[in-house]
Amino acid sequence: MIKAIIFDWNGVIADSLKLDHQLFLKDVKSLKLTVPKSLEFYRDLFNSNMYENLLRIGFPKEMLIEDKNYKEVYMKNMNKTRIFLGMKAVLKILHKKYKIALITSNYDITVNTFNKKYGIDKFFDLILTADTHKYKTEKVRMFLERFSLKKDEVIFIGDTLADIKVCKKSGLKIIAVTWGYHDKSRLKKADPDFIANKPKDILTILNNLR
Repeated sequence: MIKAIIFDWNGVIADSLKLDHQLFLKDVKSLKLTVPKSLEFYRDLFNSNMYENLLRIGFPKEMLIEDKNYKEVYMKNMNKTRIFLGMKAVLKILHKKYKIALITSNYDITVNTFNKKYGIDKFFDLILTADTHKYKTEKVRMFLERFSLKKDEVIFIGDTLADIKVCKKSGLKIIAVTWGYHDKSRLKKADPDFIANKPKDILTILNNLR
């Protein structure tokens, strides 16, 4: 029986792809990296661990560990992100029935500011960001340990191939959502356990698992 749910943030709760891509291009320019500037190239970075992929294309490790400039610019442009329609209602319902965690590659200050802005901060029992650890597999382990949960008692909700790979490695089931960074056709290639085409589908899937 499912007792807990792990949500990704970017692309699942926060509609942030456009802003994230803009900030990526800003960093690429400042670092003078010769990489494609297309949105498709940026999406491809989420086929596997984003941290490792940014290192691979030339981002300095020190910058990724504590990117103060990214945080400052993100905060100034927070108005360019919004919560996906229907997600607040879904979180409100699920919080009454399950332990809810938020596991993301973004940072404490950006995630917490956004969550408070949209009044969803109260729905999470635990939030683990890039300030906690760079690898989602480790953050999943930390959540399971914190609440003494078994793998078959937890389901992950993500939007990328990287999320699906994390779940397969961690032994978790995943609901892949199609409104995020990767589209349905790409997600299906990684064989997720379930696919949600709109936020309300998450409720339907979970109700069928009970």
